[in-house]
Amino acid sequence: MAKEANFTYLIDLVNPYLPDAADTSKEETVSLIIEHASDNQYSPMPASSTLNTYATDGISRSASKKLLNLINKETSSLEEYFNKIGADQLTLIAKKLKKDGISPDVYRGKVPALLANLFTEEFEKVASRKNRRKQKIPTKSEDKDIFTKTVSDETFSTVFRQVNASEIDAVKNRNSIHAFVLKPELLPFSYTNLKNLVTSNITSYAIARGVSKTAVVGLRAANLLRKYAKSGIPNNLLGELLAYIF
Repeated sequence: MAKEANFTYLIDLVNPYLPDAADTSKEETVSLIIEHASDNQYSPMPASSTLNTYATDGISRSASKKLLNLINKETSSLEEYFNKIGADQLTLIAKKLKKDGISPDVYRGKVPALLANLFTEEFEKVASRKNRRKQKIPTKSEDKDIFTKTVSDETFSTVFRQVNASEIDAVKNRNSIHAFVLKPELLPFSYTNLKNLVTSNITSYAIARGVSKTAVVGLRAANLLRKYAKSGIPNNLLGELLAYIF
């Protein structure tokens, strides 16, 4: 049976071969596709967590619409970009497209144009589908995104980098597990951004743990939390703060 050339399939297909990629992370691959498809006009670039979601679950309807408004079909920036992929790599992509039944007569020279068309067709398909929110409101067991971070993606993505997102086979209900690492600043890891992220969320954390808003006004929440930590609950204040941030 032929596979469907949806967004996640296409990202997996080109992921190891993009010419200006610093590594093989799918986050960067999605970012590069958006960047070159829009001829560097897509702004602002989605946050890291959003790019990873696009890679695992497919690009969103709103992002597809935005891209279609920026794509110049007469002079495809994507096709020009894919033309920079090495000849041997284009051959491997052609073999994969044949094997999966996407295009039985594709060969190396046709790959750049075909890839550009497949991505554009996917954007058109996603942009034209009905809004899922209007079709059905998911139950808690169906919704993969019930749990959200208590800080903005923009702030969070400057400190952490998602390295994997997958489902647990042993759990029957829909589920999602995400793994993150601290972003390095050269080497070794720098904890400055992590400290700033935690510090900037101390006030919200204090309020969430029962400190009244009026008590926080005019006082440093950090002082309140020092007393809270000295009370022995919790023993690991930094760990609880990080759990709160996630």
